[in-house]
Amino acid sequence: MDVVEFAVAEQALAALGRGLNAAVLVTEPALGRLTDLELAEQAKDAVSEITIILTPDPAAGRLDAPQGAHCLAKPFGAAKLSRFIRLEAARPALRGVLQRWYRAAQAEAPGDPVRAV
Repeated sequence: MDVVEFAVAEQALAALGRGLNAAVLVTEPALGRLTDLELAEQAKDAVSEITIILTPDPAAGRLDAPQGAHCLAKPFGAAKLSRFIRLEAARPALRGVLQRWYRAAQAEAPGDPVRAV
């Protein structure tokens, strides 16, 4: 998996507009002038097949997401984010197998729950 990080939402949208081939977009609540929800909606307009993962802070009291987007509430570690991305970006044929493996791993080492919206 290749990862490209942008400091502000406008940079990410510009890269998508220039043809950045992205399967997944992971957002932060505040990335420049755009909210994470605005970024998600505009990214979906630019690349309709992109998977959106929002990472809201539950303390902020907002866990809403655009239609088809997924939420991974903070706090989480890099390994959990990586597993979640792989689950959400996987081809549908592989998704069921990956979800069973992930659930089995979670049963062995319970942590905070992952919620898809």
